[in-house]
Amino acid sequence: ARVLALGYPQLFGALPPSRCLVGSTRLMFTHTSMSWIDTEVGRLDSTIQSAAAAEHITYVRGSISAFAGHELCSRRPYLDTAFDPNRLGQSALAVQLVRALA
Repeated sequence: ARVLALGYPQLFGALPPSRCLVGSTRLMFTHTSMSWIDTEVGRLDSTIQSAAAAEHITYVRGSISAFAGHELCSRRPYLDTAFDPNRLGQSALAVQLVRALA
């Protein structure tokens, strides 16, 4: 069997706005908090990549940027308000998987 591991995409992207209001709970993120979260997602992604390599599992490169242009607070986010990939986000991750299998 071939096992593939995906990282988690960045939530806010390279150039987050000054503030971001998310969901019906009206969670407010500042530029600083969004940058910190994306830094931590990057660290998590590196950890997933290292753990996959140690276990001889194929890490799917590019999964961290799978939602580029469609992060939270963009016009068409690929995440729902619970920070889970929506239908479009799941499709974007599926594309990453298909490319890894090619």
